[in-house]
Amino acid sequence: MNTIRALTTSPFPANLPAQGSAPPETLSSSLRALLLPDLAWSRSLWRDPSLPAASRSIAGATCSSVQIKVGGTSPGSCFPAQGSAPPETLSSSLRFLGSPVLWQDSGVDVVEIWRYPVKSMQGERLDFATVGDAGIVGDRSHALRDPATGVVLTARRDPNLLFGRGVLVDGVGQVEVPGHGLTTDDEAISTWIGRQVELIGATGRSSTYENQADPEDDASEAIPWEGPDWSFHDSRRTQVSLVATGDIGEWDVRRFRPNLVVDAPTADVLVGHRLRVGSLELDVVKQIDRCVMTTRPQPGGIERDLDVFRRIRDERNLFLAVGSMVHRPGEVRAGDPVEVIGSADPSL
Repeated sequence: MNTIRALTTSPFPANLPAQGSAPPETLSSSLRALLLPDLAWSRSLWRDPSLPAASRSIAGATCSSVQIKVGGTSPGSCFPAQGSAPPETLSSSLRFLGSPVLWQDSGVDVVEIWRYPVKSMQGERLDFATVGDAGIVGDRSHALRDPATGVVLTARRDPNLLFGRGVLVDGVGQVEVPGHGLTTDDEAISTWIGRQVELIGATGRSSTYENQADPEDDASEAIPWEGPDWSFHDSRRTQVSLVATGDIGEWDVRRFRPNLVVDAPTADVLVGHRLRVGSLELDVVKQIDRCVMTTRPQPGGIERDLDVFRRIRDERNLFLAVGSMVHRPGEVRAGDPVEVIGSADPSL
């Protein structure tokens, strides 16, 4: 059995031929369909009974000819033989795996929307969100800051933050302190967190954060870095983050703190492309590298688990989910389709 890894740090698998090149004759014609940008040609392969039958799998299911691995966490699934109708549920999953253009016909939808009003605290699952020039309105709009050092707190260095909950009340960030309800009082929040802090809103200036040098040693050296000026996101190149259900597999989505969860085997192939989601347009510009926060315990039975970080490091080169910049503000609802409509702005 041939195994072809569709796990990349670029829009297309590094060990597969570039789109537009001649399909390799040594691979099954069904897999060759994945490598071409021509959707009509790709669909015709499924319907042509003269072509050799083949079935495929994602992440380890046993099928007859070619096995494609996506990361290491996706559920196994086989697909119909050629000559049958193109699959229409999770559907065109393999057809769009090699080419994001094929998302046009894949039936991929938004299944969850999340907002995190206070950085590193529990978020809010939404049915509907308004997205402005800098991301989902209210997302990461507030944070706790050490007034002595000016460093913004994150759960990388202060894991207990994940046991608080941030909410927006009339556009103002508030903290639900365990056992004390909602508050904006710095002293109450400081008593809970165990150090002097202040609750602040985004100021239009970049913020300083810290990460530990060794993700598996909380006492290791603190490494500072600067975030964007529009919110308390970690990256200057992420305003809206997306993760695919197939990328997270059995893990709880709350470990990864995405804004949009889409029902697809992988989001990696979207890097470099422009999406339409509801009335919103996004330029997907990067894969998101992961840190120790994915291992932290959280309310609701999420335990500390260093294997989460280790698996992402070993199986996905530290990347899971993708980051995008807002091209056109708009609105998004759970159930909205995700469409690839072009290329991302190359200057981003």
